[in-house]
Amino acid sequence: MKILVVTQSFFPDVDGGSGRFVFELSRRLSGRGHEVTLVGERATREREPAARLDGMRVFRYGSPALGLFLPWTFTSPLLVHDLAGSLFHADRFDLVWCHHYSPGLGGLLFAREKNIPGLFTYHASRYLEWKSRAGQPRRLNSRASRLLLRWWADIAYSSAVLRIEEKCLQMAKRITVLSDFSRRQLEGMHPREAGKVLVVPGGVDTDRFRAISDVKNVRRRLGLPEDGFLVLTVRRLIARMGLENLVDAMKIVLESEPDAHLLIGGRGYLMERLKRRAGAAGLGERVKLLGYIDDDLLPEYYAASDLFVLPTLSLEGFGMVTLEALASGTPVLGTNAGATPEILRGLDEDLILQRSDPEYIADAILRRKGKYLTTEMRSRCREYVEQRYSWKAVTDRVERTMMELAEHGRA
Repeated sequence: MKILVVTQSFFPDVDGGSGRFVFELSRRLSGRGHEVTLVGERATREREPAARLDGMRVFRYGSPALGLFLPWTFTSPLLVHDLAGSLFHADRFDLVWCHHYSPGLGGLLFAREKNIPGLFTYHASRYLEWKSRAGQPRRLNSRASRLLLRWWADIAYSSAVLRIEEKCLQMAKRITVLSDFSRRQLEGMHPREAGKVLVVPGGVDTDRFRAISDVKNVRRRLGLPEDGFLVLTVRRLIARMGLENLVDAMKIVLESEPDAHLLIGGRGYLMERLKRRAGAAGLGERVKLLGYIDDDLLPEYYAASDLFVLPTLSLEGFGMVTLEALASGTPVLGTNAGATPEILRGLDEDLILQRSDPEYIADAILRRKGKYLTTEMRSRCREYVEQRYSWKAVTDRVERTMMELAEHGRA
C-alpha cells in the first residue's frame, strides 16, 4: 500500500506517547514493504521540511515562526490539506491515516476530496483534556495565545476543539482506539460513530526496554543511590497526573523506609510547585525532579528503579510508560483511572490502586514492596509484555485494518 500518515507530532521531533506510537507503527509498516509518507508539524528550525527517516519519506508542514503568531489548532488543517494535495500529484495514496485533531482534519478533508479511505486513531479527547485544565496554568506556544483572555481559552477554544473532534470522527471510515476505556469515552461523547470503532492497543519496543543485570553500575552511572529503594514516575507535570499526591505519599513512605527515593521525570507547569511541595515537606534530596529524561537514558532509569508508580487522577487513555516500565522488569502500581487497570489486571490485580490519596498510595507502596521486589516478579512483568504488547502484534492488527480499507477504496 501507499500510506499517507498525518500527525501533529512524532518521534524523534517530539518524544511523547502518541508521537512514539505514530513513529513505531509507521516505520514497521515501511519495513513490511509499504510506501509510507509521514506528514507532521515542523516544530523546530533544526528539522528539515523534507527528509528520509527509517525508510519513510517525511514532510514537515508550517514553520516555527508561524507558530509564534497563530495557534496550530487553526493553521494546521489548511497546511496539511495543501501539502497532501501537492504530494498526491506524485503519489496516489491508497489510504490516509490521521492522528491528532487539527492536522487530522486537514488529512481527512483531503481524503474525502480524493475519495481515499481515511483511518483515524483516537488517542484521547482533546476537548476533555482541555476542560480538565480549566483554571490551571497553561504553557501557550505563541505570543498571540498569551494575549487571549481566560474566557476564550476555557469556553470559546474548547468549543472549537470539540467541533474539530466531531468532524474528524464523522469523516473517518474507521476509528481505532488504544483501549476499552477510550472506546467507552468516544462512544459516550459521539454515539453515532460507535460502529466504526476498533480497539488496537499500543505496544513497546522490547529490545530497547529490557531488564539489566548490573543495576548498581547503572545507578552509579546515572548518579543514583546504589542501595536505595527507588520509586520512579515519568509524566507530564500537570494537575491530572496526581503527582502532588505521590510527593505527599513519599513523606509517609520515608517514615518506614528511610532509604527510599522518588524520581520524577518530565516537564510541565507543575515543576516549581512540586519542588516547593517537596521542600516544605522536608523531603530534600529524597524527591528528585529530573526534568526531561534523554531518550537514550530512559530505558536505564526504568531498569534501575525498584518500582514505577502511576498516580493519574483522570483521562489515562493508555499509558505507554506502563508498558515501558514492565518491559524493563519494573513492577507498576497504577491508579484505577482510564486504561491503566486494563493493562495491569492481566498481570496482577494487586497492582491496581483503588484510591489516589497520599495515605493509600503510601500504604500500597509499603505493603507491596516485599511482594514485588523479587527476581520472579521482574521476570513476570517482562514476559507479560512480550506476550501481549509486542509491536509486531500491534502492527499486524493495524496492517490488517488498513488493507481492508484500501481494498474497499479500490473497489
